[in-house]
Parts: sequence; C-alpha cells; structure tokens
Amino acid sequence: PGIGSNPQFSDQIWSLKVGQLAKTAVPTARGPAFVKVAEERPAGVSPFTEIRARVGLDYQAERREKEGIDKLAPVVSELAARAAASSRSPRGTRPR
Repeated sequence: PGIGSNPQFSDQIWSLKVGQLAKTAVPTARGPAFVKVAEERPAGVSPFTEIRARVGLDYQAERREKEGIDKLAPVVSELAARAAASSRSPRGTRPR
C-alpha cells in the first residue's frame, strides 16, 4: 500500500530539503498527508547483505498470508453455497 501515482505529492516532496516539512497537506487516496523529507539516499540497488533480513521477513509474511487464505477458501465456498441455496428456497423455508 503506497500512495499510488500522485503528481502533487511528487512535486511537493521534490521541492523540499532534508528535514523540511511541507507547509500544506497534500491530498492522497488515504486522506491529507503532511510531507517531511527524513533523508536523501542515492539512487540504486541496495546490496543483498543490507536487505537480507527484510527480504526474509517479507517472504514469511507473504507465506503466512497465503496459508491463511488457503485455510479460509473452503469456508468461503461453503458459505457461498449456503447463501446460494438460501436464495433459491421459497420464503419461510430453509434448505436441509
């Protein structure tokens, strides 16, 4: 979840210096944002040794999320089937 493509946000952030806070809020999809430049880093790819731990944590989080979704899939299917059966039943009766 980022802010997406937001030219106004980009213009504001690039007009500020390190440590400077924007004087006005920038509208984003998540609501108004006050922008502050915390640091400036050179462009490029970080060495794997620097990001190894973060990559591992991201992988584990994605795997847990997928496992959770896989566990919920049968429950969702069952609920969808019950809802479909219920909508086909005459009023006042319940499917068995």
